[in-house]
Amino acid sequence: MNLVCLSAPLERSAIAKCGSKALAVFDLYRSVFELRDLSSIDRHVAAGYVSHTAMAERSRDSLREHFGQMLELSSAIRIETHFAIEQDDCAMVLHSFRCTLADGSEFGVRTADCFRFQDGLIAEHWDAVMTSSFGLPTA
Repeated sequence: MNLVCLSAPLERSAIAKCGSKALAVFDLYRSVFELRDLSSIDRHVAAGYVSHTAMAERSRDSLREHFGQMLELSSAIRIETHFAIEQDDCAMVLHSFRCTLADGSEFGVRTADCFRFQDGLIAEHWDAVMTSSFGLPTA
């Protein structure tokens, strides 16, 4: 088991020390939210992906639609990764998302995401989400 945890946001190089699965999650979120590249979902998420969250997205297609809606509603999304752990076919990552909406208002979301990988791709996802209209301090 590899664990990386710092109070300051983790850099990509620190997450890479945790393992390839945690790094794949970091790359997916950075590509989708900061670079606004929805095509990265196909590179990181299995066609048979299943989400076990309270959110509406359950499949890879609905995940793409959900992320697309998030991008449409925001002018910018910044992600900070605070914690990453990897064991066997799973990775868990703690992120803070800082979202700027089209009207300039901001809010924060912190997620603890657990992913199961199969054949190098994200096959399943579970999460816990905390929101705040006032933004989130770093962990």
